[in-house]
Amino acid sequence: GVSVRALLDGGEPVPPHTDVAQAMLFTFQAGVCDLWRSLGVVPAAVVGHSAGETAAAYAAGLLDLEAAAALTAARGASMRRVHGCGRMVAVTGSVAEAGPYLEGGVVVAAYNGPDTFVVSGADPALTTVTEALGRAGFACSPLPGEYAFHSPRMRPAAEAMRTAPIEPAARGGAALFCSTVLGAITGDRLDANYWAEGITGPVRFQEAIEGLLEMGFGTFLEIGPKPVHASGIVKTARRRGDAVRVVRGHRDSGTVSTLAELYRAGADLDWTAVYPGGAFLPDLPTYPWQRTRHWAITKESGMRDDIVTTIRTLLADHLKLDLAEISDHAKFLDLGADSLVLLKLVSRLNEHYGTSFQPTMLFDDYPTVRALAAAIEAEAPTAAVAVATVTTTGSQAARAGA
Repeated sequence: GVSVRALLDGGEPVPPHTDVAQAMLFTFQAGVCDLWRSLGVVPAAVVGHSAGETAAAYAAGLLDLEAAAALTAARGASMRRVHGCGRMVAVTGSVAEAGPYLEGGVVVAAYNGPDTFVVSGADPALTTVTEALGRAGFACSPLPGEYAFHSPRMRPAAEAMRTAPIEPAARGGAALFCSTVLGAITGDRLDANYWAEGITGPVRFQEAIEGLLEMGFGTFLEIGPKPVHASGIVKTARRRGDAVRVVRGHRDSGTVSTLAELYRAGADLDWTAVYPGGAFLPDLPTYPWQRTRHWAITKESGMRDDIVTTIRTLLADHLKLDLAEISDHAKFLDLGADSLVLLKLVSRLNEHYGTSFQPTMLFDDYPTVRALAAAIEAEAPTAAVAVATVTTTGSQAARAGA
């Protein structure tokens, strides 16, 4: 066997098996859920993406910890038996326009946002399809692993899941369970057939988010190891004209910054759970504030305006936004940038300025235009003044996102 704790601590190499990966993911997400619950952060609704649905069912109170862990083990074991059945590719572009290119058993495995989806299948058909999509202007990025998740090629795993000894979910949970198998609120049919359907059917994440937005939800706490779904949520909300905030539930720096973001978003926090002993809060001064902003980075500090303009221009081009919509202080994820957009942005900046930034640095280290500009100025103070912007037109440009 393997020790999930040792794997999470980084003490052992991670085996390339889906059952191990799913056990690690569930353990991590259940732990983060319990951490926030201990601080008084209790969800009103939950949504899980693919394997994340078991942790979502646990967070909603539909499964206890033991039942959710057993379900995770059964799901992983059933899926491991079809290792090598295919692979998956993330695609940026319109899923409706991609439809005519899907053939040879290649299907849409996940609807993650208005312009982000995943296709699943086996070679050589999958390679043929992705090459055709690339020629048509879609951005394609192969995902790791040798599984055609959420496709008919997973049927042997689904049949094994139907016969697994799975404990039925409790009715009525403590939070609404928004299913990404159905794309709607459910909770009364989380049986073996439901979990089997989730193995072969597509992940209807966008539909689930749209349902929650329709109900008035506007603040989301993402409890995965990385904020991989924040962009899809923001873009889905933006297309509807809704304002939304996605808060990252796990940071190496601890919980304080996340609590602050939740508070700013209007969450009703239980501060007695955060700090049971309380603390002395002195009276505010009676004189009026001078209302002078003291940003850490300002024009007066010598910040190169051309670097800020370059980043804003590239980002607006990649996101198909007006330059005025790109705030210097807004986080890249809040603007709707996903990992592919950040990869393109960093590649262009590194090429132009001779820097060596990684896309992951834009999540925490340099999450805004101003922060990234300061880092570029520090690393490449003699950089050139301007960068050419590639502008394309027509439907192909909308799909390419370049």
